[in-house]
Amino acid sequence: MELILTFALFLSSLLAALFGIGGGTLYTPIQLWLGVPFKEASSLSLFLILITSVSSTIVYRKAHKVDWKLAMVLEIPTAAGAFLGGFFSHLFSNTFLSYFLIVILVLSGIFMIFSAKTKETYSFKLKEIKNKKWFWKRKWNENGKELFYYIDIRIAVPIMFSVGVIISILGISGGVFKVPIMIGLFKIPLPIAIGSSALMVGISASAGFLGHATIGNVNWHNILILFIPVFIGARLGSHLSSHTKAEKIKEYYGYFLFGVAFITFLKII
Repeated sequence: MELILTFALFLSSLLAALFGIGGGTLYTPIQLWLGVPFKEASSLSLFLILITSVSSTIVYRKAHKVDWKLAMVLEIPTAAGAFLGGFFSHLFSNTFLSYFLIVILVLSGIFMIFSAKTKETYSFKLKEIKNKKWFWKRKWNENGKELFYYIDIRIAVPIMFSVGVIISILGISGGVFKVPIMIGLFKIPLPIAIGSSALMVGISASAGFLGHATIGNVNWHNILILFIPVFIGARLGSHLSSHTKAEKIKEYYGYFLFGVAFITFLKII
């Protein structure tokens, strides 16, 4: 089973880096399909998300697709929520967590497919915004053209804290939430959303893994076996992302999530 698990998670890390989702969307379901207990699977998944994050961020940094300040600010509340989620994960049954994971996958898939068919607009006039002091202006250069997006701190902090709690309990990467949130709510350009998410998921995964490790939910044997193939797969996926159209990435991502949700459902019924 170790060989199958290694190959499956290698492919998962490749796809995770391609979509900027960190890997947990796949890491946890695959382990469940192979009979790994949910809490052990979620803790291993969080560690592998960290490895995927480091590997893919190296590539996205070179391509100037990481908003470092944005990632750091949004990850403070996310990491706090992730630690608490990991620490209290034992309070939830495996059955509840499995169905909750399916719901999250389906909703995220719907959002990504919808956003892929919607024309993206990033810039809007700051004078149209009320309570300007709460909005953080960011910009990105795309082929010599400046694009602006604004982060409402009042909304971002509680949302990211909640995301941290959920991803840590389920053992999935925050990218499954963060990419849709950054695109749909804050109108962040897709390349920046994916590149920044690749960095962010590693930070929150670290906090979640620490929470799990505190209560002994870690299989160190599997960690030692899997971290190298996962690192290599993430590097390959990041390079592929740089050569794929943004709209196609979002649409493929959405259908991909549907597939993962369906297979996970078949395994638990």
